[in-house]
Amino acid sequence: MKGLSFKSLAVLVGLSFLVVILVKILNPKEGATPSSPESAVESVPADSVAPGGENKESSKVQETSATKKATEHEFLDVSERVLAGLPTFADIKGLKNEDVHAMPAVLREAGVKLGEVSQLIHDQPEFSRAGLDFYRSCFERDDVPEQLRALCVANFRNLNAHIGNRDLDLGSMVPSNVMELSNVIPRGW
Repeated sequence: MKGLSFKSLAVLVGLSFLVVILVKILNPKEGATPSSPESAVESVPADSVAPGGENKESSKVQETSATKKATEHEFLDVSERVLAGLPTFADIKGLKNEDVHAMPAVLREAGVKLGEVSQLIHDQPEFSRAGLDFYRSCFERDDVPEQLRALCVANFRNLNAHIGNRDLDLGSMVPSNVMELSNVIPRGW
């Protein structure tokens, strides 16, 4: 990895962590039932976590994906909420030094929420077109950290290929550093 700066290495480590989260979400343990913890996708909003780290409330996403099919309106509501809740550079700049020596919790939580949207699309392919719009909106946001934008680029690229669309030249739509990070994420839906 000659030529990688410390910042680039930290970004790659963070991105790897997000990939692990997505893999665990998209590949639940065998034998898991829709209501079991292994297959339920939980949202963990920052304001719903008690000091000990336990969830105070269940999310609409968990209820929707674990118990019934979501409507298009529900999918759009969830995707808009996740998009609006993505952390920005301003959020990260406000963190204390000790909070950024590892993957910041706001990035981890955002990765989980992106995984929830991905799971909804995976479970209900009729949301694929709306999912492409969601991922495009995500990776076009200049105020969102590169790790999350790269995850959205990778999900867009994978979903686009999965539904049989032609390959798009995303390089003209995405900064090169975000494209480089997205290329580290495994392909495939």
